[in-house]
Amino acid sequence: MRQGTTYSRIITFSKLVLPLAALVVLSLMFLFSGRPDPNQALPLAARSADGQLGQQGMTNPRFRMVTGSGDAVELIASSAEPSDGDANQILATNVTAEITRLTGGRDQITADQALWNSQSSDTRLTGNIVATSPEGYRLDTEELSINAASGDIIAPAAVLITSDGIRLEAGQMAITGPSDHQVVHFQGGVRLLYEGK
Repeated sequence: MRQGTTYSRIITFSKLVLPLAALVVLSLMFLFSGRPDPNQALPLAARSADGQLGQQGMTNPRFRMVTGSGDAVELIASSAEPSDGDANQILATNVTAEITRLTGGRDQITADQALWNSQSSDTRLTGNIVATSPEGYRLDTEELSINAASGDIIAPAAVLITSDGIRLEAGQMAITGPSDHQVVHFQGGVRLLYEGK
């Protein structure tokens, strides 16, 4: 019977000590917490330009994927939301895409907007598009369509490609074919200026 008495004493002791310990811990938390600043604004949801709250979308989204050829792609945008309420079309703004090649090189593409169709895997970039490659090439255009399934890249608007000593201007550009045998087509007033060293 002596064992039952010890067990009862431990239980009684725990019933008193544990709540008091919890009260001490909470008191210390409030004692050492900072004083609230009455001038500090509360974080509230801001209204969008058209005054609506609760629209579907994301701010500062980051997406990562690996292509079939093993290249890593990271897409960063300031916002992304369904285009015209269609969940299959995502409109992203202030877009940066970084492609890290399996060989180690890194390409970068920036654009004002990107419209991605999840059903066809097509992406249409628009506005101030700049693409750079580790080999020193830079492409400037206003519109670029990329088909992820075929790997085709179409620039229906004027393109400017520059590199060390090279300047190429064209009305349109198309890159077609599999990734290891792609062909680049230029059309519409193609001008190539080469300055040798």
